[in-house]
Amino acid sequence: MIQRDNQAAHERLAAFGMISAGVAPLLNPTGRVDPHLLAHIVASIPVEEFAQFMRRPVLAGSGIQSGSIEQTHNQVRTTNQTFIFELSDQTAHETTPEALKRAIYPLVKKRDAVGTAHLLTIGRISDNDLVIPDVAISKQHAVIEIIDSVYSIRDRHSTNGTRVNHTRLQADPLTLNNGDIIAFARYEFVFLTPEALYMRLGAAPS
Repeated sequence: MIQRDNQAAHERLAAFGMISAGVAPLLNPTGRVDPHLLAHIVASIPVEEFAQFMRRPVLAGSGIQSGSIEQTHNQVRTTNQTFIFELSDQTAHETTPEALKRAIYPLVKKRDAVGTAHLLTIGRISDNDLVIPDVAISKQHAVIEIIDSVYSIRDRHSTNGTRVNHTRLQADPLTLNNGDIIAFARYEFVFLTPEALYMRLGAAPS
């Protein structure tokens, strides 16, 4: 019965052209995709077709670092102000918000996006490709460059910096590998290939 249901779901996906269209049509205005929909797709198709559907890796919500947030110069907050995040000396993380657990940002441009196709911008405001609406995230926080299937990340002189595997980025870009932990201010994400995301979603409790 389960096999028949999966086959039917697969046929529906193919009928709607979802595999060939890729994940871009499913992105919301912040560049995220519904993880429940991805889980249904994972249950319906083999990993090879899922990789074809996703086409590129993702940033998946991982955790939130312990620390404190302060306004700069005790100013009244405006939309142009980024708050200072002071990382705690403690190694323990705060409880991960449900919204972050559900955050999956495919590294693809949205269909109506403007700008260079091989550059994905990350920041607080809506004109970025990946939008993280948090007071500690700079308006233009970081950028991921894609050249010949190699993904590198560079900080854009953000207030609170970008860290990869707990090391703060300096001026030079850094090449990303599957499983790398990337922190924008206090929010951590894991860089996952489509195959790794498939395994993660397939192992998640329903």
